[in-house]
Amino acid sequence: SLDVDLDNIFPQNMQISSTNQISIVTAMNHQSVPNDLLGSSNPGETKGGVFIFTFDQNGSILTSQAIIGNYYDWILTTVQSENSLFIAGSTSSTDLQTSDGSTLRGESSNFIARLEVAGDISWLVYFGGDGTTIQQRSCS
Repeated sequence: SLDVDLDNIFPQNMQISSTNQISIVTAMNHQSVPNDLLGSSNPGETKGGVFIFTFDQNGSILTSQAIIGNYYDWILTTVQSENSLFIAGSTSSTDLQTSDGSTLRGESSNFIARLEVAGDISWLVYFGGDGTTIQQRSCS
């Protein structure tokens, strides 16, 4: 469980599971990140992080998780499936713990992570950031 002052977070995305659990994903600036979450990092080196909280139907926190790098990390969107929460974001951090060995390309990259129902991160990967473009197509 994360020891985070909930008065300093601003929810950016919310999902409700089929079992009525509520997942809230937020980002914090570096002043709000508790020192114990930074591990061996110097608090002055971290700019912020992505935090995920899961609540039950009565508002009690069930799980909490953090994605914290050595620079800025932003949440862009989330998608809830029956057993997982998928998080897509953008980062300038060079040290996110990836599951595939991918690294930051360029000054910033995107990331996608999968969290299990228990709140554990099952995988996280960087993508983009090296001039790669994704073409959006509309269906009409």
